[in-house]
Amino acid sequence: MTQSSDSSNKSYLQREISSQQNLSYLTTVDYLLVRQIFDTEQLVQTLVGITARVKFGIFNNLNQQICFAYEESNCFERFCCGSNRSFIIHIVNNSNQEIIRIERNRKFCTGICFCFANSCDCCTEEAFVESPPGTYIGKIRQKASCCRTRFNLINESNEKILSISSDYCICNGPCYCCCENKFTIIGYDDHTEIGAIHKKYAGFIHEAFTDVELFTITFPKDLDTRLKAIGLAALFLINIMHFTQQNR
Repeated sequence: MTQSSDSSNKSYLQREISSQQNLSYLTTVDYLLVRQIFDTEQLVQTLVGITARVKFGIFNNLNQQICFAYEESNCFERFCCGSNRSFIIHIVNNSNQEIIRIERNRKFCTGICFCFANSCDCCTEEAFVESPPGTYIGKIRQKASCCRTRFNLINESNEKILSISSDYCICNGPCYCCCENKFTIIGYDDHTEIGAIHKKYAGFIHEAFTDVELFTITFPKDLDTRLKAIGLAALFLINIMHFTQQNR
């Protein structure tokens, strides 16, 4: 029994060290700019009315690209399910090494039972985060609310650590140049704002004719890197839930 316990503890510590090393680039980061990439695939799929797979560049506060994110999803689901589709987001570093993987399963009635999200698993938005791929570090889970978008950020031990709350009104489109959507990151005490995800106005042309989005995320520099990764995963879930082209 002791040998089994020691082996389990050793395995856990190895996964812990691997995850921390994998996310070392986030250690001193307190701000990220996430810019959607508009390429030929996006152009073609936009013209034929199919939601394209998302691709993003991730930049630091010096505007240096530190990561690239791309979506893996089914074309049929993107066409028929739009923002409700299942997907995997792969985040790779500049050495083309995958460092974060975000997976969301399609739910039967996503968005319909919004007020009862916590009590209805088939309606609850969730995304699971691994870093490195194969090592689960936590998830984002929708929190019941009638007026706002709310999420809990949950660690690998299934403990709710942080939460995210949107404004009452979420604006989207070419005419909302003065509207900046804010999703507040709330700390351990459930009251203190420790950061935020902002959806920025991308410009009239992009907002009117493309699906190109621009986001920023801020968090404390000394926040656990795994929680930073889960916060970044929340940004991608929010983008697909609220700002994909089929939502417009």
